Amino acid sequence: MSSSLPLVVLALSILLLPASSEFVGQIKSQVSEPPPCTHTSKSYPEAVCLGDLAHVYMDQQKFDEAEAILKRELQVREKAVGPNNADIVSTLDRLAMVYQKESRYPEGEALLKRALAIRENTFGTNNMKVAESLQALADLYHAQKRDAEAEEFLKQALGIEEKALRPTDQAYPTVSWTLTDLGRLYEGEKRYAEAEPVFARALTIYQNAPSPNYFNIGDSLFEVAIVFALEGKNPEAESYFKQTVATMEKSLGPEHPHLAPVLEVYSALLQRMNRAAEAGSMKARADKIRAKATQ
Repeated sequence: MSSSLPLVVLALSILLLPASSEFVGQIKSQVSEPPPCTHTSKSYPEAVCLGDLAHVYMDQQKFDEAEAILKRELQVREKAVGPNNADIVSTLDRLAMVYQKESRYPEGEALLKRALAIRENTFGTNNMKVAESLQALADLYHAQKRDAEAEEFLKQALGIEEKALRPTDQAYPTVSWTLTDLGRLYEGEKRYAEAEPVFARALTIYQNAPSPNYFNIGDSLFEVAIVFALEGKNPEAESYFKQTVATMEKSLGPEHPHLAPVLEVYSALLQRMNRAAEAGSMKARADKIRAKATQ
């Protein structure tokens, strides 16, 4: 049993990162200080300018500044359209995100529930916008380790998406995003037998999409590989790791930072399979990619 520990620890540490897309953001670009909202016009109103300003502050992780700007934006929008109009929901969502980043969960939950109520009253309970609000609440609950509530909201969102979208729709891969969140929740609870078919279904949807996105396919292959590894299904896991690497190399290039965590977990699997030389080569490649990314 102890020989599997390095793989489990490393895989779970990667899975518990907020989102796979953040691997790509390991090299952060410099963001200039945002300008004040002094040049607004009818075509570029104050609320839009404030929203742009808040976005820059959030990118810089200046959450106090972002909070103040978003509160002002919310006031402007409420004055223009009223407190229960769907046009204010995006502002509520971003302000809730700021609170979540600062672990101010009750404040974030109140805003997201308000956003959900507005969308349900505006669009009905089976609308994709409602699914978005349910997913946001699920993410907030998961951050608090309230996984039973998170699971219920994800299942509700999934049910809405499956009713609203057909497999031939361009937006159908949205279902895969929700499935992936649900699979990660199961995985975090070590419910691997439940996670496996969820990840496999997400992968199939990505692969059969009208316009396949190979970045998403690579990430989905990685999810399947990890759950097989955590279940101790080494041959299956290795097969999916190979497919992950090949897909990511094709879509991103052989030295992209997104490959590094894949190679590291693959290396841990090889180590567990007593293939030390291959594991060492894989880890060395990951280290080289990370080193180049920080230069």
